[in-house]
Formats: sequence, structure tokens, C-alpha cells
Amino acid sequence: MSSGSPLSPHAALPRRRWERALTGGLIRAAARLRHGLRAALAHAAGPEAAEASRLLASLDQAADGLVLIGRDGRIVHASRRVPELLPTAAGLLAPGTPVERFALAAGLAPEAQETEVADPGGVWVRITRKPTADGGSVLTVSDITAQKRREAALERTNARLDAALNNMSQGLCLYDSEHRLLIANRRFYEIYRLDPAVVRPGITFPELLARSIAAGNHNPTVAKTLIAERLGFVARRESGISFQDLADGRVIAISHEPIPGGHWVVTYQDITERRRAEAQITYLARHDALTGLANRLQLRERVDQALAQRAAGARVALLSLDLDGFRAVNEAVGQPAGDQVLRQVAERLLACARDGDTVARLGGDEFAVVQVGIDKSEAASALARRLLAALAKPFVVDGQAVELGASIGVALAPEDGASHDQLLHHAQLALDQCRRERRGAIRFFTPEMDAAVQRRRTLESDLRQAIERGELQAVYQPILELASGRVSGFEALLRWRHPSRGMVSPVEFIPVAEEMGLIVPIGAWMLRRACTDAMTWPDGVRVAVNVSAIQFRDPNLVATVATALADSGLPASRLEIEITESLLLEDEAATGALLHRLRGLGVRIAMDDFGTGYSSLGYLRSFPFDKIKIDQSLIRDLDSKPDSRAIVRAIIGLGRSLGMRTTAEGVEARTVLDILRTEGCAEAQGYLFSRPCVAERVPDVLRRLTQQRVPANAAAA
Repeated sequence: MSSGSPLSPHAALPRRRWERALTGGLIRAAARLRHGLRAALAHAAGPEAAEASRLLASLDQAADGLVLIGRDGRIVHASRRVPELLPTAAGLLAPGTPVERFALAAGLAPEAQETEVADPGGVWVRITRKPTADGGSVLTVSDITAQKRREAALERTNARLDAALNNMSQGLCLYDSEHRLLIANRRFYEIYRLDPAVVRPGITFPELLARSIAAGNHNPTVAKTLIAERLGFVARRESGISFQDLADGRVIAISHEPIPGGHWVVTYQDITERRRAEAQITYLARHDALTGLANRLQLRERVDQALAQRAAGARVALLSLDLDGFRAVNEAVGQPAGDQVLRQVAERLLACARDGDTVARLGGDEFAVVQVGIDKSEAASALARRLLAALAKPFVVDGQAVELGASIGVALAPEDGASHDQLLHHAQLALDQCRRERRGAIRFFTPEMDAAVQRRRTLESDLRQAIERGELQAVYQPILELASGRVSGFEALLRWRHPSRGMVSPVEFIPVAEEMGLIVPIGAWMLRRACTDAMTWPDGVRVAVNVSAIQFRDPNLVATVATALADSGLPASRLEIEITESLLLEDEAATGALLHRLRGLGVRIAMDDFGTGYSSLGYLRSFPFDKIKIDQSLIRDLDSKPDSRAIVRAIIGLGRSLGMRTTAEGVEARTVLDILRTEGCAEAQGYLFSRPCVAERVPDVLRRLTQQRVPANAAAA
């Protein structure tokens, strides 16, 4: 065939195109050369043979494998690429082989379009078969391995994306620029309770909202407004978060984010539980968890609000209240039962208050009531009386009757303060006055109460400085043995000489020292001072030191006593520790153990103030005291009250039978001394013998009392 043959124009076409264009002619040429094709091509001459040779050569250069099939279903020719793609069928590609044998050897199913080659694995081919005009066909074998790998990779990526989307805790929707749904994850359908079979990608946003309304998520009356609002937000192309209240009470947080190309994505999160938790936290921040009453924070808010809204001439009352005896009840019936009592207290307080008033729990057994819109203090008094009457009735807990009372302090605005802090402080000062004077009472604040507090604060400050400046001193009052008249010992007493106030009574400053926690270091100082001073006295003269209940709670008390003895050199037998009966009421077992440890040091133990109301034979049996000191309240009236003499006689007899010495305190009259001697009391102390004196005067007192012995006509020294 000459260069001007019809083949020439095809050379300028893309390779695939001219390959397809030549396929029909190639089949016809190949059919004529079926028997002995290669030989004919080698020896034949002429244009047709040359053209067929060129066509076959072109076929072998094709990227796809081509199998030419005649009208009889036998292979006419297979290009070089076919055995490369289907190596298992390489031996069945000779011209004349039935195409079915080739397909079977290649593992091709008749209907297969794409298949993975068995050997080598991992190679994928696509098989297509097209008929030709002369009744034959062309089988095209294409290598699609790279495409399959891309598809597999894309499928894995899509699977991971689906897994990620469907395991999100938030719902997600992706919309295109025409507001059509492209993607929705499983959580979105769960939140809005929608059927994925109904709400499918392609649905418009308004249609989706309509489905959501039909599912009962929204009130149908707001459908148009809801759609308009959401579409308006989308149209503005703004990022933002909004909150949606569903018809069933759930709250959904919606986050909208525009993305390039006019698309937009929305995430949905059910925050119902978080909102409930936040509401609960907000509630608890302003309410008492046990009773549900207002707490200190809400009380402040209500007082401030009442003061701000107070009309001219009107008053606001703040009543501060605590329960009398609640601690004992709590210890007797247990804390759970005590909590039940507090809840019942709250109910009764609320029943007494009016609408607009506020009842609060401040903590423990302390409560407060804010009374608004009153014009006279009598209204506050009336409310306080109602409260006391309500709380005086027995409380029933687990079938057990519990009786309590209450004390109330009242402050009024504007005269007692113009702020929450002032009113509450003044109401509590009035309550403190009740506690000191008489439980179960009502007290209104007076300026004198504040002045007393200021004096107390000054006293506290001065007491701290008194320790640092050495203003505290020990004084000593002698104790006489009545049988012999000799001085058996001295009781060490604490005194405070204030630089401007002079001598401050122990009754005034010792309770303050105990409340401030200063009594422990003061007590340790007193022990050291007493032991050191006693070392200057004659042998056999003891020193007695009082130890308070607070000192007994100090774990270092025994070490403090031992150190005082060691540093001073005083024999332990000359130190007497005095405790009060009330100490045994706090924790009898622990106190007894501590007393035994003190006794182990060799010191003597005395029970002070015996007969003041807590006396019990059980205490004397629980610990072998060395001495019983009879309280001066029984001694002073010994010569005028027969019942006092009977009690003192009984105590002396009890001490004698238990092997304990008895000491009478507060002896001021000779007639009393005579009675004590008659009744067999072992020792006595009081102004009849000597007032307490400083350590420097002890030798003089000893000398005088030794000369007088038990004086017949002694006068106070």
C-alpha cells in the first residue's frame, strides 16, 4: 500500500482513536491470513500483505490487550499485551483457538466485566467485548490495577470518614450552596428522631425542617418563623452558636459554620443534662443542700434587695436564730436523725414566715429570717414569738420525740444598719446576748452590745500583749491542815496586772484566753512558774495548779508537766493537778487514761469544785483521786443552811471512806471553820487564813501561819 493509502490520515489521530478505527480492517485482513498467517506474511508480496503486517504491528503497540475473534468464535489474533495481562492463558492465544477455552484458562466468567488475575495476584483487568461488522468481535483486556487501588484507597478513606462521622457525640449536617443536604451522620438522626430512609441526602433544608416538625420536635405554629430564621442566618454567611428548645424539653446547641463554595456545615449537641447540671449548680450556689432554704449568698441578695426597695418609714428586720440543745440531740440520736430535725425546723420556720419574707440556713443549727414591709418593731417581736412557739413543740424522728428550743437576736433597718453585713452582725450580737443571759429568749440589738464587743476585742488584743510583756503573774493561797494547823500547800492562781486597767479579774480574762486558744501556752507558763516558786518553799509544802478542759485536750500535756518538774527540780509528789468535775463529762475514758499517765509521773490529782452539780460516785470510782475539794458555794452558807452542812458532811464522809482527803474552799468565818473541824474535814483554804499573795510574800505567810497555827481569832490577812 502506497504512502497515500487511507491509513495515512489516521496516523495523525490519537493512538487509541486510530487503533479503534483500524480494528475492523485488521480483523478482515487477519481472517484472510488465518491458516499460515505468519508464513504468508513472510513470503507474500503485494499491498494487502504489507498492510496487514503494519496493522498487526500497530495492534501490538496498544496499551490494552486486544483479542480478535472471527465469526466462528475462534481467535484470529492476540496482541502482545494479552499474555502479559493474562499469563495463565498465554498458551491458548494461537489463531484458531476457541475463545471459550481461552476464557476458561484465563479464569474469566462469561458475564465478568472486571476481575482480579489469579497469578500474579493484585492485578485487576477489565474485559469488554464488542461485535464487528463482519460478525466477529474484539475482546479488549485493560489493566485497571491502579484505578482499583485508587478506588480501594478512596473506599477506605470514605469508611474511616463514615466511622468518624457516625461516632461523633454531636450531630452533623453538610449542605451545598442550594441548601441541599449532602451528608448527615447517625447522631443527627438520633437527636431529632428522624428516619434516615426518609431524610436522605438531596433533601432541601426547608424540607428537612418540615420533617423535623412532623416528628414532633417543634411546635408547628413556629414552623415558618423557624425556617425563616435559620435560612436568614445561613444567607448572612456567619459563624455562630444558637440554642434550640425542643418540644420535649431537650435543649440543643447548634453551631453553624460557612465553608467555601457556598456550602455550610452545622453541628448539633444535646446539652439538656449540662443545662440541668448548670441549673442545679446555680440552685445549690444559692440554697442550703440539706433543707432547701436560702443560704448565706441568697440571704445577702434578699437583704440588699429589701434595703434597696424599702419604702420611706418602713423597716426591714433580720432575725438570727439558733437551736438550744441541738448538739446534745445530735450526739444522742446521731447525725442522720439530726438532719431530719433540721429539715423539720426549716418547714416550721417557713410556715411562720409571710410571703415575701426569706428564711435561710447559715450553717449547723443557725438560721435567719428576713422580714420585709413592717413599720414597727412589734411586728418583728410577733414573728420571733411565733418562731419560738413553733420550735418549742417536740420533733418526732423515727418515732422518738426530740425537744428543742431556740434563741433569737433581732436587728432592724435602718436604725441598726443600712447593709446586710451590719444587720447580720448586729442580729448575731443580740443572739450572743441571749446565749450569755438566758436561752429561749428574744433580744433586740442595742448599741451597748456593740460597745461590749469592742471592749472584748480590746481585751483580746491586750491579752496577747500581756503574754509577750510578762504582765501575767502567779499568786498563791495557802491550804491548811486542820488537824495540825500547818500549811500543807499553796494553790497557784493566775492574775493579770494590766498597765492601765490594773488587776483584771480571772473571771473576765480566762474565758477569753480559752476561746482564743491561749490557755494552753498560759497554762504551760503557769506550771513552770509554780514549780519554780515551790522549790523555794520548805520540803513537804505542795503546790496545786488548776488545769482546764482545753489543756486536757492538748496531746503534749503530760510532756509539759514532766518538763516543768525537770526544769525546776521539784519532786513530782509536791505537785498537785486540780481538775473540775465537768471535765469528766466530755470524754470520761480519754480523761481517765490521761489522768493515769499524769499519776505515772508521781503527781497528785485533785477533783476541784466538787458538789457544783455534776457530782457522781461513778467519777470517784473511775479514778482514785488523791483529794476532793468542796466548792465554796457550799462552804459559805455552812453555818446558816442545814442542807449545805448535810451535803458537806456527806462529801467528807465519802472522801474518808474512799481514802481521799477533803479540802474546803472559801473559808471566811471562824464558825464555818469550827463546823469543818467538827465534821472531820482534812484541809481548808480561804480569806480567813490569807488572801492570795505573790511569791515574794509566801515566806511571810508561812511564818505567820506557823506561829498562829489554826487561829482561834484569825482575821483576814
